[in-house]
Amino acid sequence: MKGLSEMEESLKAALEMRRDGDLLGSNRLFIELVLQHPDHAMLHYECACSYDILAQEEEAIPFYDRALELGLSDKEAINAYTQLGSL
Repeated sequence: MKGLSEMEESLKAALEMRRDGDLLGSNRLFIELVLQHPDHAMLHYECACSYDILAQEEEAIPFYDRALELGLSDKEAINAYTQLGSL
């Protein structure tokens, strides 16, 4: 993965873990990434999505909130607001 930062590689790995069905492992990696990069909106968003997939909606809320505060693209912001509205 030449040219990708360590964070980008870890993000890609967490998304691949999620796709492969390792939902808990993916969630743990997202939590670790958020702790390492607390001002990265997309990591907060993906961490929130991870909690949502695990049916842990209450845990997802602060991550969606923080992702929105930090600034998301329109598509992710709409998804985050939709998810928050459904909780």
